Amino acid sequence: MVHERGAALIVSLVTLVALLGVGTLTLLSVRSEVSSSGQGRFQQSALYAAESGLAAGMEFLRGSCDATNLKFSAWVSPANSAPVSPAKIPGNGIPNGQTGNLFRAGSQNWYQVSILNNPADPGFVAGTDEDFIVVVRSVGYAPNQTQATIE
Repeated sequence: MVHERGAALIVSLVTLVALLGVGTLTLLSVRSEVSSSGQGRFQQSALYAAESGLAAGMEFLRGSCDATNLKFSAWVSPANSAPVSPAKIPGNGIPNGQTGNLFRAGSQNWYQVSILNNPADPGFVAGTDEDFIVVVRSVGYAPNQTQATIE
């Protein structure tokens, strides 16, 4: 009986340290999950912005091809060296909070649309559209410097 003095104190301290460790791991896990869910929301928001830009770019091209031969030569650059980003596309390149941005104020969403010639086009190097096909690239931006690109 003499050798058991203080055993309860040691068991209590070991249990307390173990519980503190479990609590700390739980806190870190929850914090990580909250952070990743927020980042996922931002990524989804950037994707929606990119899709909006893509739709605006396609609508722009529907009314902007050469009416006589249906080519898009006015909107491509030689070997895509300086991709054209038409200002006539509604909301194109206008950050949130500025006049012309189509997203809700404070959302921090915007998009940048560029028109590229496809590399298989015979006029790719010259900067002319010969095969009636172009690529619309839209980069959507969201909070926390999140970006999503679609073509």
